[in-house]
Amino acid sequence: MKRLPALVFLLMLGSCAGPSPPSLPPGPPDPSVLLSGGACLGALADHGVVFEKVEDFGTPGSCGVRTAISLRQSTATMSAPVTVGCTLAFVLNSYERRIVQPAAQRHFGQPVVRLRHMGGYACRERSSGGGRLSEHALGKAIDIGGFELADGTVIDVEDDWSVGGRKEAFLREVSAGACRLFSVVLTPNHDRDHHDHIHLDIGPWRLCGT
Repeated sequence: MKRLPALVFLLMLGSCAGPSPPSLPPGPPDPSVLLSGGACLGALADHGVVFEKVEDFGTPGSCGVRTAISLRQSTATMSAPVTVGCTLAFVLNSYERRIVQPAAQRHFGQPVVRLRHMGGYACRERSSGGGRLSEHALGKAIDIGGFELADGTVIDVEDDWSVGGRKEAFLREVSAGACRLFSVVLTPNHDRDHHDHIHLDIGPWRLCGT
């Protein structure tokens, strides 16, 4: 992956290579205008996101999260509270409202009520090595293992990615759509490390691994 200057990254966040995602319906301001600090916390509250503010931690060049929160519910309830940076939560909320929920209505006629995640903040290096911190170590990434619908149906990334039918179609659609909002999207198509989840992050790199 090639590193992009910050300004170029912000301008390009709305697009990346990969399968063409559905057109986005009218909605809130483009999340490529990444909010931070108090403005971000206010935006989450305005959109009904349920969270608790967590004291910021870490030092430059090490693990840590700025404008840290414990995210409880976006449009869907999190399977467990997860520590992330507010900016990641803001983009995740836009993703749910603009990509996930419309796709769930199209494929299943009901909403996603629970997001089954596999972790947000974690102080570790990238799985591919190289000594560089993972975006998880900065609170800028989350791994999604599945989606639970209102009737209890579960769409599981590991079990349903290649089974055909509505579940696979939904997973492929929400993964491709994620590339419009996140900087890096990694799926079971990318490598074996992502066989059971969709990795979403807002770091300074660009990759649509769908």
